[in-house]
Amino acid sequence: QGRKRKLTDAVAFKKTVLEMQKDKSGGTIRGIDILKMMKKKFGVDCCLSSTYVYLKRAKLVWITGRSKHPNSDLKSQDNLKKTSKKL
Repeated sequence: QGRKRKLTDAVAFKKTVLEMQKDKSGGTIRGIDILKMMKKKFGVDCCLSSTYVYLKRAKLVWITGRSKHPNSDLKSQDNLKKTSKKL
């Protein structure tokens, strides 16, 4: 039913994306990086939103929280949360 997928080898795609993330020094890979890899390695020419659809199908969608500053003091932040008035 429907249109045929451009990327047919989902196992190789998932493996390649995980290797990209492991090999990346610092930070995470972005959708545009995966899009470029898809064009280069698999010969798939699609838009960025399709890239995220392929990631979701491969169960590789992740959401990261906000990063913490290395000089932040977690104890003082917890103390502030306990002593501040709720609105």
